[in-house]
Amino acid sequence: MTGHPCLDDFQKNWPTDEDNTPVDFVREGVCGDEGARCGDSRWRRITEIRAGAKSVFQFRCARLSRKSTHASIPWLRFLRKRVGIRVHFWPCDGWEIPQSKSGAVEVYPGCGATASAAMAATPISKMPMPLQSGSAGVTWMVVSNVSSALA
Repeated sequence: MTGHPCLDDFQKNWPTDEDNTPVDFVREGVCGDEGARCGDSRWRRITEIRAGAKSVFQFRCARLSRKSTHASIPWLRFLRKRVGIRVHFWPCDGWEIPQSKSGAVEVYPGCGATASAAMAATPISKMPMPLQSGSAGVTWMVVSNVSSALA
């Protein structure tokens, strides 16, 4: 246990941080308990609303962000066990990230890629597509933070 009820509970039902435990095994009932924490396919988080994306709980669609989100959340628990409270998992630990902590946030891949036309002239545009999305998301967050847009 990490002392973080949200992360402990999610990992108990979606143990995708364990060896040979893909999201599909949980969805098929091989392990975990999808029914306990399956959500509603109509629910959308802020990241999906802003990106114009479907719900993270809607698994029957072309994009794999639903699987990657469900596969990744138990790893937050893994990190919490290693680094303790030095990292703030947003929004699980609250909406405000203290200046004394590192912040871990989820960025929907498509958000940053289209956030700024200025990024098209940067080295990001020369990266393979999966790296472009992640790098553009990080760049957008840094620029937004410097301009106080995230405050």
